[in-house]
Amino acid sequence: MLWLGERVEMPLSGVGVRDETIQNNSAQVFGLLRAIHRAVVVAKANPEDTVQVFMEWTRVDRELATKSYELGTKSWPDNLVISDAAIKAVVDQAQAELNIKGPVSLDKVRDWSFAEKATKK
Repeated sequence: MLWLGERVEMPLSGVGVRDETIQNNSAQVFGLLRAIHRAVVVAKANPEDTVQVFMEWTRVDRELATKSYELGTKSWPDNLVISDAAIKAVVDQAQAELNIKGPVSLDKVRDWSFAEKATKK
């Protein structure tokens, strides 16, 4: 298995939320990010348990589950925030696929305030 994160800065997953949802149900957005953060903390603190759950969930052997865990932890930021370069890669890809011309401000497509609040102890 190859860890593409060493070659390309691109998020493997993320949370997309409509502006309307943020305005009308920000508690739900916060709760989701808090749950994701807790899951990352627990998974990183309990590698053996996480590998076991992964084996059961995906029906793969221990070797593949362990390697997947090791690669996966590299993509789980403790603060839920990824780099601007990774965000820009997604924006650039979307612009190309949708044939959108011109610059797109990263501030229009990301808001780390929920992540910052969800990861405070």
